[in-house]
Amino acid sequence: MLRYTSTKQIEIFKFEHPFQTELDPENRWVKLSNLLPWDELVGIYARSLLQSKGKYGIDGRLAVGSLIIKHKLGISDREVIETLKENIYLQYFVGFKGFRKEAAFDSSLLVELRKRMGAEKFDLMNQEIINRSEEVTKVQKKKAKSDSAREGNDTKPKGQSPTTEGGNSDKQTSKELPNHGKLKIDATVSDQMILYPTDLGLLNRAREESERIIDVLYKKTELKKKPRTYRREARKAYLTVTKKRNKSQKLIRKSIGKQLRYLGRDIKHIHKLLDMFEGKEFPLNKRDQKIFWVIQLLYSQQEEMYGEKKHSIANRIVNIYQPYVRPIPRGKEKASVEFGAKLGVSEVEGYVRINNLSWEAYNESSDLKPQVEEYKDQCCFR
Repeated sequence: MLRYTSTKQIEIFKFEHPFQTELDPENRWVKLSNLLPWDELVGIYARSLLQSKGKYGIDGRLAVGSLIIKHKLGISDREVIETLKENIYLQYFVGFKGFRKEAAFDSSLLVELRKRMGAEKFDLMNQEIINRSEEVTKVQKKKAKSDSAREGNDTKPKGQSPTTEGGNSDKQTSKELPNHGKLKIDATVSDQMILYPTDLGLLNRAREESERIIDVLYKKTELKKKPRTYRREARKAYLTVTKKRNKSQKLIRKSIGKQLRYLGRDIKHIHKLLDMFEGKEFPLNKRDQKIFWVIQLLYSQQEEMYGEKKHSIANRIVNIYQPYVRPIPRGKEKASVEFGAKLGVSEVEGYVRINNLSWEAYNESSDLKPQVEEYKDQCCFR
C-alpha cells in the first residue's frame, strides 16, 4: 500500500516542528561542541587579525566553527551558509544564542578567512584538536583501567603489590623510554580541480586570454584600428583538430606550431600596446597581469619543447589560472601522472597528520626520517 500526502495540503505555517522542545544532547554536533578546545582554536584564529586597527570581524567561534563544518561535511562555501541557516544544531555548534533564519555572513568571507590564516595556523588548529582528542582518550582509558582494577581487587590475593605497567619507574627519563606505538607513513597526491592539460589545449586557452587582454588594452587607447589577431582562423584551426577522433602525431605537432605562431603574434601586440602607457597608470589589473606573465612563460616552455621535439620540461605549467600546479608522476595503473599537491602523510592511532605538502614532485623517501622524529617528539615522549 502507498501512502502519499499531497503538497496542496501542506502549508509552511501549519508544519509541526520540535523547536519549542529541548535539543537532543546526544546529537553529534552537540557532543563535538563540548569536546573541542574552542579557546585555543579561537586564540590561533585571532593571531591573523589586527588587534588595534580595522573594524570588528565576525565572532571567532563562528569563523572557526564554519571552517570545521565545511571540512567535516565536505561541502562548498555556499553550502556552508545554506546548511547553517537550515540546521539548528549547527547554529548551536557555532555559538548562536538562538535560531536565526538569516545568513550568518556572505560565503565569500570564507575565502578571506582561509587566506588570512594560511597553512601554518590550520596545522596548529589540527594539532590542538588532536591533543584534545588524545586527552579525552587517555581519561577514558584511565577510567576503564581503574574500573577493571577495582573489580579485580575482590579476587586478587592479599599481600600482592601492584606493579607499574612495563616495569618503568617514574624516575625514568624520556631518553630511556623504549620505542613504542605504530606509525603509518604514505605519500599521495591531492588532485586539483583542473582540466586535463594537453599542449594544444593550453596554447588555445593562452591564445584566447591574450586576445581578451588585447581587447582590454585597445579600449583604453586612442587607436582607430584594433591589432589583427586572426582569432577566427585560429579558433577554426583548433576545432578542426580537436573534433577528430583519431589524431596522428604529425597532425598534433602541426596544430601546435600554428597555435604557437598565433600566440607569439598576440604577445607582441600586447607589448606594443603596453608601451603606449609608458609614464601612465598601468592599464591591467593584478589578475590580468598575472595571466599575461603566465602566458609568456607558457609560450617559452611550449616553444622550447616544440623546437627540441620533447614532451617534458622543468617547472612545466599545466594550467594558466593555477600555474603552481605541477604534474606528479605516480606510475599507477589508473593514471601514470596526477596533477596537484604531493602530500607526505602519517597516521597514528587513527589520527592523520600532513607532514609535508609540496607542489613540486620530490622523492618521498626524504619524508621518512622527519616523520619518525616528529612522531617521537609528539607521541612517544610527550
